[in-house]
Amino acid sequence: MKQPLITLSALLLCVAGAGADEADWWDTGAFQCALSHYAEHGSQTFHGKDAERHRPPDRVVDFTHMQADLSIDPIQGSVAGTVKHTFKAIGRPCSELVLHAGGDIKIESLKDDQGNDLAFTHRDESITISLNKDLPVDQSSQIQIRYHSHPKDGLNFVHATVGGKRIREAWTQGETTFTRYWIPIWDYPNDRFTSEVTTRVPADYRVIGNGELVSESVEGKIRVRQFKMAQSHVAYLLSLCIGRFEEIKDLTGPVPLWFVIYPEDKANLPNSLRRTGEVIRVLSELSGHAYPYAKYSQTVASEYPIGGMENVSATTLRRNRVNYDSSAALVYDVTGLVAHEAAHQWFGNIVTCRDWAHIWLNEGFATYLTSLFFERADGKAAGMNALRGMNGWYFGETQRYTRPLVTYVMDKPGSMFDAHSYVKGAWVLHMLRHKMGDKLFFKGMAAYLQRYWEKVADTADFRRVMEDISGLNLEAFFAQWVYRAGHPKLTAKVKVQTRQDRIVIELSQQTAKPFDMGLVIRVTGRSGYRDWPVRFRQAHRTVEIPLKEAPRTIEFDPDGVLLKELELEIRPLWLFAQVQHGSTAWARADAARELGKLTGRERVVSALMAAAANPKEPLMVSKAAVKSLGKLATPEACAALMTQIKVDNAKLRYAVFKALKKCKQGPVASVLIQTIDSDASVYVRSAALEALGNFPSKGNRSLLVDRLTTQSWNALLANGAAHGIV
Repeated sequence: MKQPLITLSALLLCVAGAGADEADWWDTGAFQCALSHYAEHGSQTFHGKDAERHRPPDRVVDFTHMQADLSIDPIQGSVAGTVKHTFKAIGRPCSELVLHAGGDIKIESLKDDQGNDLAFTHRDESITISLNKDLPVDQSSQIQIRYHSHPKDGLNFVHATVGGKRIREAWTQGETTFTRYWIPIWDYPNDRFTSEVTTRVPADYRVIGNGELVSESVEGKIRVRQFKMAQSHVAYLLSLCIGRFEEIKDLTGPVPLWFVIYPEDKANLPNSLRRTGEVIRVLSELSGHAYPYAKYSQTVASEYPIGGMENVSATTLRRNRVNYDSSAALVYDVTGLVAHEAAHQWFGNIVTCRDWAHIWLNEGFATYLTSLFFERADGKAAGMNALRGMNGWYFGETQRYTRPLVTYVMDKPGSMFDAHSYVKGAWVLHMLRHKMGDKLFFKGMAAYLQRYWEKVADTADFRRVMEDISGLNLEAFFAQWVYRAGHPKLTAKVKVQTRQDRIVIELSQQTAKPFDMGLVIRVTGRSGYRDWPVRFRQAHRTVEIPLKEAPRTIEFDPDGVLLKELELEIRPLWLFAQVQHGSTAWARADAARELGKLTGRERVVSALMAAAANPKEPLMVSKAAVKSLGKLATPEACAALMTQIKVDNAKLRYAVFKALKKCKQGPVASVLIQTIDSDASVYVRSAALEALGNFPSKGNRSLLVDRLTTQSWNALLANGAAHGIV
């Protein structure tokens, strides 16, 4: 029985990835599972020893327009039709050109714009086409390809469970280089083109494509739809979703919103996608540009390999990540994912990184715009909580490897989709914002979009825009944070001189080469606080701060400006004061974390308990306090956690039960048993099941085994029980 349970636990980990510590889109477990389509996240190194420098392909021609007419059979898993590419030569006359096409694509004919056959070779996912005559520079021409395929990737034919039955569904996933497996195309992000796609599918199916739906008809048993993209885009953003969907359209705002779901999922729509209109409005304000496309659709697809994909004007979302009931909604909120994919419509779609080495421009921006959305919509603490919540993924990854944000050495383009591109990328933008100031940063962000609207860009292009707007020389900033691997690892030892007239702080950097940074030390007394900016670029530095009164708190980077790891040696008395009276939520959360490293003496537990129980504290602070109590796991700390098992906020209550996992006192078990069937939140019940595994008894094991077959969203209860057993 034990081996099947271990297997079940492993299988459920990705299914319930949204149920890990933060229970949000950026959570480590959820994101690593979601990105498994791209990269091997368990790798101990970023790339293998034989990895070579990635070399972007030369562009011989500029593809300007793509027109496709495709018949797709979801039952047979096939696609057949024609694709026309319009192009012009770049630089010099052209006698041949290259397109990308997977081996499953069978070319039936290939003709020029006069209908003449063209010679070609199809080898190693490339079609080399010989033109019948040289094409002069800047002169347009066209080729037409008739083909058929049963693609094994790119266009994926899957099953959806609808009404208790298994029905066929299909969707594309193009990023990074998978579009070539279902249509012959230039499949690299250094070229953009407009597109028109006509699809023919069984009449009971609907196709969702990019851009505007310009025509629709039913011809016998076939439904014909034509989508048109007036703005150019790269190949990996080309998208088709095919299913027996229902389309719910909100046409009340400036942007037509499509919610494409199965009818049985309609009741859960308010739990997940209700803030879409608000997201589009706020992102338009933040970016300085109105939403650029004819519509914005979100299609909820089954068996989708990642949480979401920002296909141009037509995002695809994973069904078991966004279709959740009110019990899950008490803790889980997919608004971050909705905001992330929507942010890509500006950063990644209307402006696209020209090469995979610069993918942080897409993912870092979308990730940071998500935290900015929460900051603008829900308050500063919510934005900082979003930023802080991502750190665990990045810092965990750096235990295995570090790399520069921009690197051309990789095993494959998908390797770039790691915590560095998402989390460190977001932090680089956050630090740049503080270096430039809000006014210039947001002005620069809008100018970057304006200058490269419907173009491709790289890191040097972005840097140049921000320098032009700010007048700052950002060479050193980009050299350190973008082109250098790692981040600062600091220690700070704080003591007061015997005369009580100054604080002495010994700062150290633990990296082989010190970083050059500005570190704010905030000292608070009875009369208020004063900031002491310190430039720290040495391995070691001693800072002396004169005192006019006894310090109440001493905070390091209280506004959360720097990406860093910090170890403190400081008087507990100052931490007690900081967790209660710290000048920012970030500083109070830092103090709560540091208190978890101390012994579980009564004063520590009391200070953490006060922070956890304070209803006015942002969730970031309360959860940090709860986590530290769970880390201490002394009888006193566990008793403090037990006082919070009925707290109204389900997200905090979930954190409490996660923290109780290390508590093994007798009264805890009875509370866990009561909770697994009574709490309103499926997340809390799952956490209680997992924690119950710490109390081995025949009765408890039987209870856990029984819950392995209990139905719940994303199998959360079965997952909790499995983890409790193993």
